[in-house]
Amino acid sequence: METIINEGTITKAANKLYVSQPYLSSFIKNIETEWNIIIFNRKKHSITFTPEGQLYYKYLQEQERLYHDVTRKITNISNLNSGFLNIGVTPTLAFHILHKILPKFMNLFPNIKINLIEGNSQDIEKQVLEGKVDLCLNTLPLWG
Repeated sequence: METIINEGTITKAANKLYVSQPYLSSFIKNIETEWNIIIFNRKKHSITFTPEGQLYYKYLQEQERLYHDVTRKITNISNLNSGFLNIGVTPTLAFHILHKILPKFMNLFPNIKINLIEGNSQDIEKQVLEGKVDLCLNTLPLWG
């Protein structure tokens, strides 16, 4: 869309995009048919968006921004650059071991947000099974 507006004609845009003019025209026509709109004012000397085309283009830009945003966030989580970790722990274990391991973890992964969920062994196990807890620090035996 942007290339068509910048180039001023579908033919010039097609050349810039390395596609044929009939292909690009057909592509636009398919969108217009699907949405029941006209995207471009097709004048002899220049091409411009119709109001519907401008709105369609605005949403395409927003969709592209959202795509890049979610890609960046997923990459950050995958690379442990950011994210959340829900740790289920009993109060006794929290008191005895968290002060030994959390500072080291937080130094290695400063952008990971930690959510501590305290409860008895049975509650923590239930939350693990429900997917609410990512890591469980518990004592044995676990409840059935």
